[in-house]
Amino acid sequence: MDVTLISKDSYFLFRKCLGTIFILDLLYFAPWFQMMFGREYQFNSPVQNRITASLLFLLWFLSSLSLIIIENPFLTAILLTIVFRFYYIESRTTNLFRGGGAVGILPAVIVTYIALIETAIFIELNWINCQFILLIMIFQIGIFMLDSSFNKMSSGYFRNQGFQFTVYNPFWTFWANFKTLRLIPSSFWRLINIFLPITQCLIASLLLFPNFQQYGVLLLSMGFVILTFIVRLGSLTILLSSLFVLYFDGIAPSYQLINFNELMMRIEPEVMIMAFLYLFIILFGQILVWLNYYKNIFLPVPLQKAVNFINSHLPILVWRVFTPDVVNLHCLVFEVDKIGSRRLLNKKNFTTDFGYNFFHKLRFFNVAESCVLSSIFNSVKYDRNNFSSTVDKIKRYCHTISPHLSDSDSSIEFEVYHVVLNEGAPPTDKLVSKWFFDGSEVKNSFVSDDSHKNISTFLRPYAGSGSYK
Repeated sequence: MDVTLISKDSYFLFRKCLGTIFILDLLYFAPWFQMMFGREYQFNSPVQNRITASLLFLLWFLSSLSLIIIENPFLTAILLTIVFRFYYIESRTTNLFRGGGAVGILPAVIVTYIALIETAIFIELNWINCQFILLIMIFQIGIFMLDSSFNKMSSGYFRNQGFQFTVYNPFWTFWANFKTLRLIPSSFWRLINIFLPITQCLIASLLLFPNFQQYGVLLLSMGFVILTFIVRLGSLTILLSSLFVLYFDGIAPSYQLINFNELMMRIEPEVMIMAFLYLFIILFGQILVWLNYYKNIFLPVPLQKAVNFINSHLPILVWRVFTPDVVNLHCLVFEVDKIGSRRLLNKKNFTTDFGYNFFHKLRFFNVAESCVLSSIFNSVKYDRNNFSSTVDKIKRYCHTISPHLSDSDSSIEFEVYHVVLNEGAPPTDKLVSKWFFDGSEVKNSFVSDDSHKNISTFLRPYAGSGSYK
């Protein structure tokens, strides 16, 4: 069997693309950087004030820039890996926006591979060892895609309850306010909801086989180029689209083929041992997560805890990207003055009226806000036992709203909606709950009896430490 290997020139070009994307991501966060990466959003963050926020900003910027201009930025790649893994992976359970979900996890995983490759270059390992590491990176992305496709299949897509929730929801697309989208017939969505998970499964399968990875990456990149114009995923769609440059120089292929046996003979034994040990861990961990999540099958407690610990750090989890029970929820945020008048904060154009400057007023344009609000209100939908933690998160979040209020004594109200599909009629937004914060206490009311219902019959909420209940 021939294996596809990535050329050094293509890798260097990809690394430059990656550095550029990380800088753009940093600029995207810039107006709210101290809030999102500081203790307002995350209790254990080392960012406590403007000085420490500036230092983190500078570290992120210079480390990303080094990926573009330095020949062997192994040290800065390691620093960037530490930053990303801390905020996007290690702190998911304490961070209000849960590390941004896939928007944060994939950059953290990919930059970890970059750090490994740059370290291998620094210690002067033969380039074929780096090519082997890249092969494993693409394989792991294939695992993510396969898991996501499985979850779509089992969570409503094959029942025609899938991607339409995304394009009807202002949390996840810029087009939700176009009423004509709600007139699209159900038969069209049935085709889309069958096509998407099957195509994603096909792409994932290509990524898993070393002799077909180049074709899988090509299809994956094409898909995410299209999604860039449809969904709100920050830089994630651009990041995955850029994988294209690993295999194609312009439109011409830039990869090389090598026999698998020859590849194994040329790789350093230490690299091979660590690589296959890692592959075993991610495959075993992913299969166990599937058994936990879909079949409610667990190992004996001590072993399960050990695997959960490993899974939480790699990370290995269920990729519920754009599954209906996640993206059927959105909310409106209101400022309520002393006489009861309400002013909508998250307006339809994703701006708000008050802020420190023009860019600060674009707070709800950032998909991180969708991650925050979705995480807060989905958690209590999944499990009413999460009520107390939801109240705590609402209080924390409301304290960050103060720059956008016309009066510091105003209260904040949340109206939570579910997108509801109606047989033979356009979908509607159904009010399911209200939450009111007066500066000290949170009050709530569940307007609809089905506010706790989920579309996925397999839903088993994430319980922290890499486990599912």
